[in-house]
Amino acid sequence: MENMRVPGLSMAFIVLSLVLSFAIPMIGGIYLRKRYGTSFKRFLTGAVIFVLFALVLENGVHGILLRIPGVSELLMVRMPRLYAVYGGLMAGLFEETGRYVAFSRILKNDLDNDHNSLMYGMGHGGVEAMLLLGVAMINNLVYSIAINSGKARQLLASAPDAATKRQLEAVFTSLATYPPAMFLRGIFERLSAIALHLALSVLVFFAVKKRKKGLYFMALL
Repeated sequence: MENMRVPGLSMAFIVLSLVLSFAIPMIGGIYLRKRYGTSFKRFLTGAVIFVLFALVLENGVHGILLRIPGVSELLMVRMPRLYAVYGGLMAGLFEETGRYVAFSRILKNDLDNDHNSLMYGMGHGGVEAMLLLGVAMINNLVYSIAINSGKARQLLASAPDAATKRQLEAVFTSLATYPPAMFLRGIFERLSAIALHLALSVLVFFAVKKRKKGLYFMALL
């Protein structure tokens, strides 16, 4: 740990990923507002729905189900493919239901402008990028500064238990040894995720507007 350092290029790419995780959704929202006349009310609705349905409700259900004796080991260790299916279906169920509630209740008077679906999707996918990638890059940057300033051992010594210490050691090693370009991969992953959120928001928007629930189930799957 004494001689460990995070390369300057890695730190530069961490900062770039952090900035873009916030800039891309905001620039997308500004573009949609100016180009299609849709307001940030839809953006904020998408952000709130994601937090409520994905981070609060969905994670709450995961917390209950995966604490049932044997379930966590069965899914995560013995049957990882089933765990992947479970995770995908749960994400679809909660996020698409959230979209359906948003368009049928909160934004029910905003169905005249089809581009409102895109602004909603930008908020839904945008806040996910901010919270997942942005917060991760903030942590990476803080840890990188600590490593390069010689405070890694101090952080490890303050860990509350051995498990946390091992996790910190793994993070520090990753930051110091990963190829710098690896810190840019999150941007490309988030760009594809935002594109998917836009498409799914359009599907659910028209499921409500055209009263075709089949589009909702298509988005869920």
